[in-house]
Amino acid sequence: MALSCLGIGVTVLATLKVAQELAAVLGLQIAEQRWGAVALHLLFCSIVAFLIYGGLVYLLTRALFYLRKSRHVQPRTEELEASLDPEDVPLLTILVPSYKEEPRIVLRTLLSAAFQVYPRRRIALLIDDPPFPTSRGEQARLEETRALPERVSVLLREPRSWIADWVAARAAEPAVAAEQLTAVLRRVAQWFESLAERFDRARHEEQLFVERILLAHAEDCRRRARHIQAACRSDDVSSLPAVLRAGAGFIESLFAAEIHAFERKRLANLSHEANKAMNLNSYIGLIGKSFAIERRDGMDFLVPAGAPNANLHFPASDFLITLDADSVILRSQHAAAAAAAIADERMPAGHVGSEMHEPGLLGLAQHLVSLILGNLPPPVEKELRSRHRADRQADLKGLLAR
Repeated sequence: MALSCLGIGVTVLATLKVAQELAAVLGLQIAEQRWGAVALHLLFCSIVAFLIYGGLVYLLTRALFYLRKSRHVQPRTEELEASLDPEDVPLLTILVPSYKEEPRIVLRTLLSAAFQVYPRRRIALLIDDPPFPTSRGEQARLEETRALPERVSVLLREPRSWIADWVAARAAEPAVAAEQLTAVLRRVAQWFESLAERFDRARHEEQLFVERILLAHAEDCRRRARHIQAACRSDDVSSLPAVLRAGAGFIESLFAAEIHAFERKRLANLSHEANKAMNLNSYIGLIGKSFAIERRDGMDFLVPAGAPNANLHFPASDFLITLDADSVILRSQHAAAAAAAIADERMPAGHVGSEMHEPGLLGLAQHLVSLILGNLPPPVEKELRSRHRADRQADLKGLLAR
């Protein structure tokens, strides 16, 4: 940040000095009525001013970024989880657009999304490969990609069964319930460690996935188990019910994701335009509606249908996140994004974690204003934003604005 501020100062001083010299030259040319030279000089000044403007915008944005970063304190995952009411949490859908990706790469992406801690979430794998490939290799890859949602569901079946058994046998006595929950958490931690051994950590991308997601979840489960045990051994057991509720909410939501695949190119009446935007928009346009698939002239058509006749239902989602098929999302990253969106504004279904601005100079002005507002003292920032955002959740606002 210091270098950015120094750069701004040097740029301003140099600009003033250059402007003084150029103004003197321009005045001399005007006095001599050399109008051609005046025109060229003004053109040169315009180009220089544009370049200086670009440099100042970059330096200012950089300085404000570092200022905001220095003030930011990442809220703990437990704080975000506690701020989301499982009974009234918005539905979150993670869209994973995929085009001819290797199945092992897509598998990591789906698992990273499946292991997020958020009470209500769906994962949609949007396969955009040609539905009828001509080569055997492409056909085999497509079939393997189509099978990935079921593969992930099978993989999660074992820990889901442990959790279901624990829920069915959960004791009413806090001390016994704590022992049961601790055992489940440790068992799940061992499952994550066992799953990590299936990946080739010699590959840097798989090492990242194993360490930042699988082993991080294993350590998180063990840490929560230790926390529950510490609450049991404490002389003041009044905090034990709250600790148990937090641990139960965590373990119940950890493997609760619904995963399915969707291929727009297998449906004749959806766009087949070859780009990611249309792949996403084709699915987003179906959200909140029910359809049936009809076969006509050897092709499948998607037609609106009522509940009795529908065989495809796309639940309405309050929030959407796009996750590229060759990427991973870190633990609780989208839960934090959804929490931030809930805290900031009850906006309709949309992509969280990004602000949309107008293109061009107006958009740049909006972006700079947003940066400046974000760096104002909290009372001033709260006062300015509350004038046009009435539906906030104060607890999340406090966590995410620190």
